[in-house]
Amino acid sequence: KAYGRSKLMNLLTARELHKRYGDSKLIASSFHPGAVRTPIWSKGGILARLIGLVMYPFMWSIEKGADTFIWLASAEDAEVLSAEGSYFFDRRKPRIAQFATDEAAAELWHVSEQLIEPYFEA
Repeated sequence: KAYGRSKLMNLLTARELHKRYGDSKLIASSFHPGAVRTPIWSKGGILARLIGLVMYPFMWSIEKGADTFIWLASAEDAEVLSAEGSYFFDRRKPRIAQFATDEAAAELWHVSEQLIEPYFEA
């Protein structure tokens, strides 16, 4: 659950960043690296370890997991330059959940501002 929620938060934050700063040529996107072969699979609970053990041979290499990130950070093609806060997986825009709305992105931004506000008070 936590991982899925963090991906949703990444998506919503990118969307709101684009909405607020997209006209200043800031390009905001989010991405999912896929199931990547990393040591994290051996550090979780028993279920995570079991999944890691069974799925490890089918997981992506670290290089493959980083591919979409590197593509987003360095590409100059129209799809990336006009991403408009989009979410990517394997260099494509997958279908996203219906509840990943502009309203949800604005609400997350608002809550985030409230959470960090005490750290910026003089």
